[in-house]
Amino acid sequence: MNPLELVNAAIASLMLAVASYMDLKRREVDDWVWMLLSSLTLPLTLYLCLLRWDTQYPLIVAASVALSSLLALIFYKFEFYGGADAKAVISLALALPASFYGNRFHPFYPITTLLNGLLVSLSVPVSLLTYNLVVRPVLRGEPVFAGLEGLPLHKRIGALFLGTRVDWPKTFWAKILLKNGERLSLSPPLENYFPNPLSGTPERTWATPGIPLIIFIALGHALNVLYGDLLFPVVTLLSR
Repeated sequence: MNPLELVNAAIASLMLAVASYMDLKRREVDDWVWMLLSSLTLPLTLYLCLLRWDTQYPLIVAASVALSSLLALIFYKFEFYGGADAKAVISLALALPASFYGNRFHPFYPITTLLNGLLVSLSVPVSLLTYNLVVRPVLRGEPVFAGLEGLPLHKRIGALFLGTRVDWPKTFWAKILLKNGERLSLSPPLENYFPNPLSGTPERTWATPGIPLIIFIALGHALNVLYGDLLFPVVTLLSR
């Protein structure tokens, strides 16, 4: 990376770390994080455009900002993620709109970061499945489908990827079994992740962890800086 791009990458890393901490602790990220990130990095981005004015770089930057912002807003509109995640992608578009270094098949840095983060997030269902099939039966001696009796097989299998059996109420975990286990909720409301520990009787039930996507976006950014696009080997192989 160009030294100025490295400065912006470092600033973005710091602010994404702050945002991840906020989201993990409060499930809310203050707007000043994105305002500070953009105000510190946008001047350097514009300066790079001026330095490379006689190349295609300014056009690529404009395309990247437009496409990344559009994708971020579409994801938010269809509730694939929250407002903080959309602001993170747009802020990254202003800080690091394009990159030609590392392993990548397109220069749109924010889109690569988002896709990297989504790929890393797949580790959560894989980890839950491993825990449900291996760790929980061994450590607690529970049958794999304990607590899921009465549900169709496909929903029981889905629950293995979505959550696990925990002692609830549990902060940042939301129940996925509703109405005494008659229904499986695939996307619990946000407020369900903040149960009142004093309300109700503690129970052992199936719940899903609320891991903010902003954490995976931060990891996707780090991988983007160090490696590039995680899909690059796949695309290279398929294009042969």
